[in-house]
Amino acid sequence: MTTNRNDSCHTVACATTPARAARPVARVRRRHDPFASFWPNLEALFGPSWAAEEGPSVDFRPAVELRETDEAYELRAELPGVKREDIELKIEDQLVILRGQKQSREEAEEGEGGSRLHRSEMSFGSFERRFRLPTELDAEGAEARFLDGVLTVHLPKLEPESRSRVIPVDPS
Repeated sequence: MTTNRNDSCHTVACATTPARAARPVARVRRRHDPFASFWPNLEALFGPSWAAEEGPSVDFRPAVELRETDEAYELRAELPGVKREDIELKIEDQLVILRGQKQSREEAEEGEGGSRLHRSEMSFGSFERRFRLPTELDAEGAEARFLDGVLTVHLPKLEPESRSRVIPVDPS
């Protein structure tokens, strides 16, 4: 006689009754967890910021690439959806500051043509990235291009000035 694996308890004597097999958790000894009442409150407090299903992110942090040659640095930043007029680039000695804003879609756009937005994972908001470089930069020679959502900045290095001098020692 061939028995099915699931039917083995019915054809062969088992140590567990069917009623007891249906309640395996009943046999586990339960301990009192003093922190059990805290978990629902913590999930409610932190849940929306951790959950991916709660809505779009409101912070935008562009990806960057920084390369160095003997003469200059090249900074590339991916800024999809950012308008050229919303980008600010500043150089202060060895510090490069990239600021901007990616505008969110207007609510009026979502209702056009009878369409409704069901889900949006697009991020938007203000951003600021700072890069401290090991050498001083030639701010006057810096150039920036913005093409197809990619900002490319050419940052020439300043020639290091000789700040050493020979100090004569007076014979006294």
